[in-house]
Amino acid sequence: MQTQQQEFIRLSSGHLPAAAAATSSTSGTDFYFSSLLGKVYTTDNENDTNNKNRICYTLDGTKLLSPVGNRITTVDFASNSSKTSFYGHKYNIQSFCLLHNNRALCTVSQDGTLTLLSYPKGIILSKFEKFLEPRVDSVVPSPNGQLVCFLGSKCSIYKFQSAVSPQNNLFNDSSILHQTSSRPIKLGDVKEAVCHTCADWIGSQFLAVGTNEGIVHVYKLDLEQSSGIEMVDFFSNHHALAGNKDEIVGCYFVFNKTQRKKNPGQIYSIDTRGCFIHWAFSPSKRQWQILKKVELSSKMDPAKKNKQTRGEGKLRIKCCSYHPTANLLIYGIGNSGCFEIFDIENQQIIYRLSKPHNIDGIQFLTNSSSIEQLLSSQNQQANVFNTSHSKKTDEDNGISTDITLPNSTWIAFSKENQLSVFDYESETFIYNQSNHSSQIQTCCYNENGQLLASGDFQGTIKVFSTENNQCFCNLPNAHSGPITGMIFSRPPGSRDAALYTSSLDGTVRAFDILRYKQFRMFTSLDAEGFSCLTVDPSGEIVIAAGNTTYNIYMWNVQTNQLLEVIKSHTAPITRLQFSVSNESTLISSSWDKTCKIWNIFSSKQAAEPIEFSAEILDCAVRPTDGAELAAVVMNGEIQFFDLLNVKALGYIDCKRDIQTLFSNPNGDYFSCIAYTGDGQNVLCGGKYQPFVCMYNVRQKVLIKRFIVSFNMSLEGMFDMDLLNPLIKKLRDDRKETRKSGNKSKKIGEQVIPGNQLELKPNIQVDRICFSPTNTEFALVSPNEGVLIFTNVTKEGSFQPLDIDPSITPESILALLEKESYTEALINSIRLNEPNIMVKVFNAIPVESVPLIVRSIPDNYLDRFLQFLAKETLESKRLQFCMLWLKSVLAQRKLSSAAHGANFRSLVRVLQQKMATLSYLTQHNQHTLDFLSSFIKPKRNILEEEKQQKKKEPKKSEMETREETLEEQKFKAILKSSSTK
Repeated sequence: MQTQQQEFIRLSSGHLPAAAAATSSTSGTDFYFSSLLGKVYTTDNENDTNNKNRICYTLDGTKLLSPVGNRITTVDFASNSSKTSFYGHKYNIQSFCLLHNNRALCTVSQDGTLTLLSYPKGIILSKFEKFLEPRVDSVVPSPNGQLVCFLGSKCSIYKFQSAVSPQNNLFNDSSILHQTSSRPIKLGDVKEAVCHTCADWIGSQFLAVGTNEGIVHVYKLDLEQSSGIEMVDFFSNHHALAGNKDEIVGCYFVFNKTQRKKNPGQIYSIDTRGCFIHWAFSPSKRQWQILKKVELSSKMDPAKKNKQTRGEGKLRIKCCSYHPTANLLIYGIGNSGCFEIFDIENQQIIYRLSKPHNIDGIQFLTNSSSIEQLLSSQNQQANVFNTSHSKKTDEDNGISTDITLPNSTWIAFSKENQLSVFDYESETFIYNQSNHSSQIQTCCYNENGQLLASGDFQGTIKVFSTENNQCFCNLPNAHSGPITGMIFSRPPGSRDAALYTSSLDGTVRAFDILRYKQFRMFTSLDAEGFSCLTVDPSGEIVIAAGNTTYNIYMWNVQTNQLLEVIKSHTAPITRLQFSVSNESTLISSSWDKTCKIWNIFSSKQAAEPIEFSAEILDCAVRPTDGAELAAVVMNGEIQFFDLLNVKALGYIDCKRDIQTLFSNPNGDYFSCIAYTGDGQNVLCGGKYQPFVCMYNVRQKVLIKRFIVSFNMSLEGMFDMDLLNPLIKKLRDDRKETRKSGNKSKKIGEQVIPGNQLELKPNIQVDRICFSPTNTEFALVSPNEGVLIFTNVTKEGSFQPLDIDPSITPESILALLEKESYTEALINSIRLNEPNIMVKVFNAIPVESVPLIVRSIPDNYLDRFLQFLAKETLESKRLQFCMLWLKSVLAQRKLSSAAHGANFRSLVRVLQQKMATLSYLTQHNQHTLDFLSSFIKPKRNILEEEKQQKKKEPKKSEMETREETLEEQKFKAILKSSSTK
């Protein structure tokens, strides 16, 4: 038992055998998690009613943050891209907020762990395990970031011991949150605690908190008398505003436009039934009074009201947001998916939009807290696309500052598996992305790695761009059954690649990605489902495997006819794949413990079987030469075969690498496999595996593990903390308190012991796909999404190739000054510092390029080609980069087997440059022709003048004499007039 635990800890921490450690240092294994596709927003289904406004903007309004499981996705509107970051959370993120002008991010996970990290760097600064109990539904920071309010069954405020200075982007060790109060409010004889739903700040002095009882609590905090970590009793100066009918959805301090700040004496409150109240504090009576009370349901048309309430006759507002400067209130109606914008000053609804799903979070581009942060920071300037300007004047110091506030017409709302940004002024979506509606089944790359397609269990297809991680093609209900396979291929006579998919609905379909439509559908005679498919290299024949008869079907793409039905296996077929060396060789693997090699263009249709020791779950052919086959079998081994000589090359026993203690005692085998782009390693994954393993083919050893997820909310994950009996008992007690406190569920929704089980989603990897450029690979996890791992040098990271103490940036720059360009370039490649490599690359003269290309060692050539591809894409010196590329191709003997991935990267970059330049030249061609028609050479102008003079008729002598007499008379008249 103890040895098994130690082995699990050793392998989980990344410690590998000596032979594997030596191999893992090579390039080609330095992959890291970069992005997540297919998931943009997730909710906690267990307590979905308490998840409100779990999205937030950055201070400048150019980025939007949303939770995706235990990760956070950042959408950048400026670059039209998204990025998913993992910060080491063990459980799903429940709530989060940005602090200190977006320099810090505070997150709370479902187990009550509070994490404080640097948002620009992505570095964890402090982590407090089991810090908050039992649950936190939202986090509301004060505008200055010194206080943070955590709302849930308790209302807790935590204070920073020392604030962050503007010069320092990171927190020091003394910046620890200290609890000021966490006293729960009880309701008389009712055992259930009050749930705090929303809050709003004015500086760090006034706090308004809404509850599910319809009461707004206003607190005045006296922080000047407290110092250090003393507890602040903010319940002493307390006022309760009871006027709403139901749970408070939002409470906000009113923004004073003349004073450009919030007024602590006025509050807006809105509940779930649509009762809006404007509160004001009366100094004479020393109490709060209702100035205005509006029933939002009365502002709607009866027909629309009955439609939006679905016949219930009452509104159920689920979320809302307030824009202070525009004095607008936006709210989402949960039971209809509609959101409305209410003009508070004129008391009318100015805009309404209906969506098909329930809205659980809504946010203006600038919320009240970010407005106050912008107004309090004189040097802060926001850069957004649509902006409205306002001026702030400080009479004390005479400072006049232009503050750029984000436009109030941009609205972000989150709903069931969807995240959108809508501009109600232009009535267009700035951003609109959705999750896969069900579990993701498979994925594939196109031929140059620019596109990635994925398919799910309900037949939905999504196509993503790997440049910005955005989905640009969504085909819902493309199939009526689960998608089992997909592949990109170029049809005969077409310039663009098409996407072929197979499904259990009995069809194989071909889709045109550019036109977003289906142009072919292939079916079998028995109308059976298909388990996998492939397309021959020429793109003329589509081949799929039947799921019930285990036959192989072949269709012609142009004629849409069924060509052949091959009776192949006696068990389900797991993979169909063509050989790289021979385009007519088809390889099929099956559960009948055989792998067969077919010649599809032969008339005999004879197969050459390869016997395996167990059922074949997946197989892969080496992409460089197609001479080797690797297969994962059910006995936990990876077996290798030589396809040319049809003989076994060895196997790898993976049982010890697969087994994760007691989480998965029976599934000790991998279910998917893929070769790396260079063919030196294989990558394997399976069910109940929180990681994928990379093995070296030559040495038959494990060289690296890539973590798929740390999320303990998934089935199959083993928490190392459970080895400690004290922590295990603490978690059991926590679960009991949550079950006892969760009384709001209906009887039918509660889990009865012995009758229904609480099943968690599994952690597993169903498909592994390597990009043709060998710079990234994709893992298909049905419940997590499509995880992208890349080996491109991470910004700010240091990954040298072959370095010694003498190679430093200073020494490389010194060589550059001495004009030792060859040595400087080689040392910069070894150092692998992007800024130094760019500086050396641009300093090399053109005439020295051929000589330097011949001097680059072979082991550094791959890294240089990767740099050249990146520099060609980003640099403005396109001709200079093309000269380098021309010299490399002319003077170095490069093979597609060894450098094929880098070739594809260069071709991909050149295609992008060609598309950009061709568009510009074609667009400006007619303009240049028009302008050039007005420009004539000087020599042509002189010749035209001479010819024109020659063509003019000569005047006679009488005409010239008459002209001279007239000129003399005119001159005499001028002289006489001048004398007078």
